[in-house]
Amino acid sequence: MSFGDLKTEGAVKKLNAYLADKSYIEGYQPTAADVAVFDALSGAPKDSLNHALRWYKHIASYSKAERSGFPGDKSKNAAAPAANDDDDDVDLFGSDDENDAEAERIKQERLQAYQEKKAKKPALVAKSSIVLDVKPWDDETDMAEMERCVRSIATDGLLWGASKLVPVGYGIKKLQIGCVVEDDKVGTDFLEEEITKFEDLVQSVDSDEDGRDSAAASVDIKVVLLGQRYVGKTALMERFLHDRFLSADGYLTTIGAAYGSKRLMLQAPSNRSVVLGVWDTAGGEEYHSLTRIYYRGSRAAVLCYDVTTADSLDRAKFWAGELAKHEPDCRVYLCGCKLDLATEDPAARTVSPAAVKKFANDLGASTFETSSKTGENVAELFAAIAQDFVRGSSGDSAAEASGTVSLSRNANQQQQQQKKQCGC
Repeated sequence: MSFGDLKTEGAVKKLNAYLADKSYIEGYQPTAADVAVFDALSGAPKDSLNHALRWYKHIASYSKAERSGFPGDKSKNAAAPAANDDDDDVDLFGSDDENDAEAERIKQERLQAYQEKKAKKPALVAKSSIVLDVKPWDDETDMAEMERCVRSIATDGLLWGASKLVPVGYGIKKLQIGCVVEDDKVGTDFLEEEITKFEDLVQSVDSDEDGRDSAAASVDIKVVLLGQRYVGKTALMERFLHDRFLSADGYLTTIGAAYGSKRLMLQAPSNRSVVLGVWDTAGGEEYHSLTRIYYRGSRAAVLCYDVTTADSLDRAKFWAGELAKHEPDCRVYLCGCKLDLATEDPAARTVSPAAVKKFANDLGASTFETSSKTGENVAELFAAIAQDFVRGSSGDSAAEASGTVSLSRNANQQQQQQKKQCGC
């Protein structure tokens, strides 16, 4: 794609028109092509060129080092400005007199890179949430010191979570502390053995549900996250499971799927606990057939889109169609991710709320907009999934559950949903 001299207003207008329905210069992720165009600009586009400005701010959010690591052939992406704004514009991705041998070399490198990528087997990272009850010898035990000692245990695949003191009796309290472990790296036996080494403080250690196997068996509802690559599924899962936010350089693209579980304590009127088993699936098109394996048997699906990327809603619609064909009994939720970007700069929002509302009405789905960075509405989304599951299991009506999370689905939409697919 050639835009001409991007230091002229006419060329920037061409770029703005080109980005009206696209997130990037090429494909569904930032590449060296984006860097070439970004570097060719003399600065941020005018506010009136909202599509180009939205794209510019997104690319500018990456550091120079991060941009240099974008995929693509950088040797062909020098954005040489054209002398004028006509059909003789310089080709953005190469010159007309490019050496044939060089072109063949680049072609072979791309083919080799593709074959290497294709040969990689998808990796599944299985994680479990564990709650440990650490009991002291007596009421004189320094519980703060006990917690400090427990948290001092560090190993690959172990992340400590929230804790609280729970009364046992006669003035004695036990330390109840949660953690998330990678199943193939850390076991409950290891944790209990390490904690009981603090024998002056610790009398005994018990793990909730007697370890991972029974915890996995106690999962009440399987939840799958679906959506285009880079919309924020992994960040959403990290915020829900571990209450943390990973920056762009803090995680790798999901290959295959990742799994984690968490127990939620619901408020009145249900007053019960629900364990959600959450699957974060790969968003790349090359993993579509594999993703079907992971959403099989799901009771709830969260269709994720990026509120600042217009075509991400189209990918959500694709997954809605896949679920209708293969898992018609699965309850669907729409989740607009990266709300913080749209809050900071309203011009960055490119997904129309009206389009989302129409899509949700057609599906009979609840809608949420979340920020994994700030945590806004993340807990509400998963609490709604748990509450819907409890209501579906017990046969409670929405009116009886009015004390819980309020959803956007009205009575007519519920009737349409019941006709289209079974509420679970």
